[in-house]
Amino acid sequence: MFLLIIIVAWCSIWGIATQSIGNSKGIKGCFWWGFFLGIIGLIVVACLKDNTTTSNNVDNVDALDKLQKLKESGTISNEEFEQSKKKILSKL
Repeated sequence: MFLLIIIVAWCSIWGIATQSIGNSKGIKGCFWWGFFLGIIGLIVVACLKDNTTTSNNVDNVDALDKLQKLKESGTISNEEFEQSKKKILSKL
């Protein structure tokens, strides 16, 4: 029984480590990689592609689209549009 507790605790430590790395990359569900595979799971999660930059780029494209609609509706002037566009594009 004591050995089972030690094994579960050890696996949980690896799971928490992989979950932490996965969360920093914007990936959900990485706990089980570490829990079942240990250091191999940690290496796999560390090698996964970072999803946070992709979502930021999508947000910037959406902001540009909204900005264009505001310009077309006459809500903002061309100067305001250009200034805001430059700010958004500088984030890419």
